[in-house]
Amino acid sequence: MIQPQFPDFTNKLLTVHLAASQHNYIVFDPVFKLLGDRWFLIGNTPKGVSTGDWDESIEVAIAWDQVSAYRVFESTEQYVARYAKFKETKKRA
Repeated sequence: MIQPQFPDFTNKLLTVHLAASQHNYIVFDPVFKLLGDRWFLIGNTPKGVSTGDWDESIEVAIAWDQVSAYRVFESTEQYVARYAKFKETKKRA
């Protein structure tokens, strides 16, 4: 099997949106790994991005063929700042 060309997400934080779900996943420093015959995006949930950090440092594996969209942030700090801005704007609406 020829390995597809994947983006390099080294030291990046991604929010990943799935086609069949309204849930978003947040993953830090993900890599692509072939499991069986499917490609997965695998990384960890960073500290500070979930309520109470209940899933901090937990490995996340996302089937790449189920991804409908993703956002790339340069750091966890950038994500937290942007998300805070979003929540503040949403409150005013």
